[in-house]
Amino acid sequence: MIELRDTLFGKLALFEYKYSKIIVTSMLLLTLFLSFGALNLRFESNFMKELPQNFDVVKTQNLIDSEFGQEEGIIILLETDLDDV
Repeated sequence: MIELRDTLFGKLALFEYKYSKIIVTSMLLLTLFLSFGALNLRFESNFMKELPQNFDVVKTQNLIDSEFGQEEGIIILLETDLDDV
């Protein structure tokens, strides 16, 4: 019968048990280091601001926004008779 320490997961468990303090400390330091980078993250909900302003689609969208006002979304509701469909 195969013993636990002879399997890959058994060896991994023994390694984690033997070096648990080093693993936890290194993970805490890694988390602290990466959290400084996370402070510089930003979220932009308007994807048009991320595109270059010389793209035709951006120019067209800017023209439409200047004519009709900038809207976040447009909902169009159509009503039909089911007998005609």
